[in-house]
This record gives sequence, structure tokens and C-alpha cells, in this order.
Amino acid sequence: MKKIRFIVFVCIVFAFSGCFSQPMFYATALHKEAVGVTIARSTPYNCTVLGEIEGRSDTELGAMGANLQTLRDSAINDAKNTASQVVGANKRIMLRVFNEMAICMQGNRPVNCTEREIGFIRSYRLNAQVFDCGQK
Repeated sequence: MKKIRFIVFVCIVFAFSGCFSQPMFYATALHKEAVGVTIARSTPYNCTVLGEIEGRSDTELGAMGANLQTLRDSAINDAKNTASQVVGANKRIMLRVFNEMAICMQGNRPVNCTEREIGFIRSYRLNAQVFDCGQK
């Protein structure tokens, strides 16, 4: 009887162990076509402005591995992937980031935490201009 209770207890513990684990944050992977996309600090010369794009990264509250820098890097990868799809292959592409915003959850309300992480980080958004700088 004790053996059966022990087996039932172990089964219950294993069944509920997945409910209490923290989710993992997985950053957006950089596509092969987007590897050559560069970030410019100012408007590049001899390039054509194609428009604006948004890079974004979201996570679950309390996800392991999620911090301000990892979400920013993931949002940049998302922007580079989008830019490479917009411009096409065999082009030199540059992005100029002109707006960034990180959202953290403090209590039950979202707050801007672009400068420093306050509470649990929830998402990171950035807006960038896309430049076509000619053939590779």
C-alpha cells in the first residue's frame, strides 16, 4: 500500500512539474539573407531611402534569459530580417534606428523601461529607416 501511494505521489509531482517551470526566451534568429544588413548611426550618403520598418521582440513575463539587451538584439534581428525581405537579394542594405522603446510590467501596469529595466521586461520595439545602398 505504501508503495502504491509513493508511486501515485511521484506521478503527481512529475505531472505538475511542468506547470511551475519558467518559460525560456528565444531570440529571433538572423536569417542567412540578412547577415550583411548593417546599422547606421546617421543617414548614409549615396543611398536611397525605401521606407520605414518595425523590429519587435516579445516575451512572456518572467521568461528566463529575457533582459533589456537580449530583447533589443532580438528586435534588431527582426528588423534586419524584414529589411532583407523588403529590399531583396544582392543589395547592400543599411538601417538607421530612429526610435526605440522597451515595455516592462511593474505590478499590473506597463511602463516604459528603455533606459533601465524596471520589473519584468515584456517587449522591445524599434523603428528604422531602410536604405538601399546599391549592389553588393
